[in-house]
Amino acid sequence: MESPVKRTYTVPIMLIIITGLAILCVVLYSRLLIVQQGKTTDEGQRLAESYLVAALMAERLHAGSDGLLKAETTAQKLAAKQLLGEAGAAGAGESLNLYSKAATFPEKPDSEDEEVRRAVTALNAIIGTDGKLKGIGEHDGELTDEEKQTLTIVRDSASEMIQALQRFRTPTGEAGYRAMTVGGEWVTAANEAIRVMEAAAAKLKP
Repeated sequence: MESPVKRTYTVPIMLIIITGLAILCVVLYSRLLIVQQGKTTDEGQRLAESYLVAALMAERLHAGSDGLLKAETTAQKLAAKQLLGEAGAAGAGESLNLYSKAATFPEKPDSEDEEVRRAVTALNAIIGTDGKLKGIGEHDGELTDEEKQTLTIVRDSASEMIQALQRFRTPTGEAGYRAMTVGGEWVTAANEAIRVMEAAAAKLKP
């Protein structure tokens, strides 16, 4: 009489283990993608916010300098000075974040420090604590010729910055935010604004 064939469970068990591991890998990879997408979305949203603030800074610079050039009363002077003050507040943080990102995009380790330094220097020359706009128009009587020249340079440069930044419309959805992190028109527009600032800063040197 033949002995019964012994069943082996090795293959089915291995298949179950392999299937389970495959499912686990898919789940972990999906979670990793979600986390990475979230980080990319947050980074893009921050860039979009910085871009809007940079555009606002340029608008305030233009309105404030133009207003001060045209001011005929103390109230008009104060209103224009307030706009210039708002431009400084906007430019101090978020605008610099945008311009620093644009100046070094994509990452350029060899020139990153120099590119950022140039952007910071140009921005400070206009609206920094020691910038040419500090204290301008804070006296009785008409503006001096030097003040008029400074305001004219700032106004015209701000107008060019506005035109450059208007070439890109900031996104509002998550897909658009993620797209900003890989570059595109915003980098070109922001770098053009940086070049305008640098040219203005050169003209404003004593």
